[in-house]
Amino acid sequence: MLILLESQSHSSPYNFDYTMTGLILMMIFYLCRNKPWLGIIIYTLSYLPALNGYMEDPLALKLGGHAIGFEIFALSTLPFIYIHTKSNLKISKWFFYIYYPAHLFAISHFSQFSFAIFLIQLFI
Repeated sequence: MLILLESQSHSSPYNFDYTMTGLILMMIFYLCRNKPWLGIIIYTLSYLPALNGYMEDPLALKLGGHAIGFEIFALSTLPFIYIHTKSNLKISKWFFYIYYPAHLFAISHFSQFSFAIFLIQLFI
């Protein structure tokens, strides 16, 4: 519990990118692994506060005079998390060791490339 409380502090050695929300979701997935329906309900309820976003948040979806936090879009992952596929596809564990750094590399280079195109168009 001490680690969870310390993760909110920026100076803590246990500072995570996904903050307390990510840790709570991991606990939900683990504790509800045998009762997926309960996991779906708790997962959905954990994101309901995002419906009350802040207008000052640049990432919030603004509809009329109401802001919806960008976190609400995490609910779109529910089918991928909880629907069991009946495929017998076997993927080597090495695929993920290669895929993860490769996709970060691609995203990094794409963003640099996109920024370069933006600068070129700006000065043309």
